[in-house]
Amino acid sequence: MLNNASSEVPTGNIKFGNKQDVANMLGICRRSVDNLMARGLPHIKLTSRTVRFNLEEVADWSKRTYSQQRIGKEGGL
Repeated sequence: MLNNASSEVPTGNIKFGNKQDVANMLGICRRSVDNLMARGLPHIKLTSRTVRFNLEEVADWSKRTYSQQRIGKEGGL
């Protein structure tokens, strides 16, 4: 007889969120999330009015797209 634990397929811990979750995560408003979607923010459109985001993909995309570059000397004055 098979053990339930051995027959399960690992699915990972993918967290999905809505526009408000993404806005809170990035510190922006929901309208800005719409603008980012037009620029390529990864999302899943479930219906004409329902959109979900893989929050890990959103974080990776924002780091790649809007990475910071430090200007000036390192170490202060």
